[in-house]
Amino acid sequence: SFRGSVADWLDQTLQADFHLRLAPGVAAGNSDALRPDAIATLRGLPGVAGLSLGRWLRIPTADGGLQIRAIEPGPQSWGLSIVEGDPDTARRGFERGDAVVISESLARRRKIAVGDRFVLPAASGPIGFEVAGVFRDYSSDRGAVVMRLGAFRRHWQDESLSGVGVYLAPDADAGDVRRALERFAAASGQLQLA
Repeated sequence: SFRGSVADWLDQTLQADFHLRLAPGVAAGNSDALRPDAIATLRGLPGVAGLSLGRWLRIPTADGGLQIRAIEPGPQSWGLSIVEGDPDTARRGFERGDAVVISESLARRRKIAVGDRFVLPAASGPIGFEVAGVFRDYSSDRGAVVMRLGAFRRHWQDESLSGVGVYLAPDADAGDVRRALERFAAASGQLQLA
């Protein structure tokens, strides 16, 4: 059923125990809240097993705005359900940074298939990526492209982050970690904890 599909998608996508993201109206490029020293602080908090890092933005294209989700996955998985293409091949292309995965809605709307070349208007000029897979996504009807954070940083010359997923260590006290993250978010003045 559709309800079951959405529930499965949420379970797979939202894998981190906590999420820190920039507050509405805070531009990633103008924020110091998630700079490298802040990320190092988060990694060092007692009870934190690892982080996932993300930068998301909307870029203009000839066919309208397109959502880019650049991620460095956390310790568990990348949180994507590949519905077209081989999941292992898609993951390897993503990890190399020379391939992207696209959402079902983008594949349908623009008639893009696995194996096609998809050109994106990067800061360094138009850049073509192989489409290694199509993933299930209920968050954007216009479509989205997911790429490795390192590839995004290289081609868009943008080191900023939009959000961080925080994963608990097996023996961590979730309440203690939550309180530490609440203090971290409050001190930044620019972050929200979910």
